[in-house]
Amino acid sequence: MDLENAPPAGPPTVRTCSQSKCKNPVAAGAPKTCQRCRENGKKYTDNLRAKRKAQAAAEDSRKRARTTPSADTEDQSENEEEEEENQNSTKSFRVFADAQEMFSAIRQAFRNGNEIIFHGTYLALEDPLITNKEWVELTARELWNVGGYRFR
Repeated sequence: MDLENAPPAGPPTVRTCSQSKCKNPVAAGAPKTCQRCRENGKKYTDNLRAKRKAQAAAEDSRKRARTTPSADTEDQSENEEEEEENQNSTKSFRVFADAQEMFSAIRQAFRNGNEIIFHGTYLALEDPLITNKEWVELTARELWNVGGYRFR
């Protein structure tokens, strides 16, 4: 063998940056990433820390904003708000005698226009053999058959 034509035995003096999207050359004794990738990483880390700090400050301010001098006053105001919501919600939907009456109203709403805004309820007998989940699935399937509207 000829020693003059043999490849050098030592480690390569130049390699590429270790970041997958970067192909910049890096010296063998230097860090594995190039200077530009290290600067980008530092900027990313600084931005991430600032974002987390802002989120923590926002959460702290939300917690402080809820403190009130009197718990009794707070309970009364919450109860009054809940009562108003219940009164408003009962006014916003129609009460039907049975499922057939409600579904005929839904059918009519689908025939009348493109935008469907329908709020209705009816009293149903409780069946111990059918779970709540199955009841919702049955109602959704029946609504799909009646009006063509499918829940996803």
